[in-house]
Amino acid sequence: MDKNEVMLTGQVLNQPTLSRTKADEPMCRFQIAVSRKEPSKAKDYLDVVVWQPLAGKVGLRLRAGMRISLRGYLRRTSFQGNDGVRHSFTQVIAEEIEDAEEETAQEEIADPDLISGIPMEFAA
Repeated sequence: MDKNEVMLTGQVLNQPTLSRTKADEPMCRFQIAVSRKEPSKAKDYLDVVVWQPLAGKVGLRLRAGMRISLRGYLRRTSFQGNDGVRHSFTQVIAEEIEDAEEETAQEEIADPDLISGIPMEFAA
């Protein structure tokens, strides 16, 4: 059985950008740096997109420099530019995000108003 699922832990590189689509759906974009398993200490820099309802929470809660863990899937998109050239890119679509610093410190979230470590009052 094929399965498109990713789990990543890394550092948020830029301040997340919260916006709305033409259909008025909230979305949030940011980049994450993830270390490779290899001893070379090389990193991959990945584009992450979060959709509603998590987008509003993430857009207000995450900050550049935070260490996070996320679960989601990869989406490859392609389009033809005005110059007639076909362009393509791959994004991580995040479905769950947690503060990895809290996770590393083994803090447990006991408040039922919290989802994936992000307070509910940050809902869009």
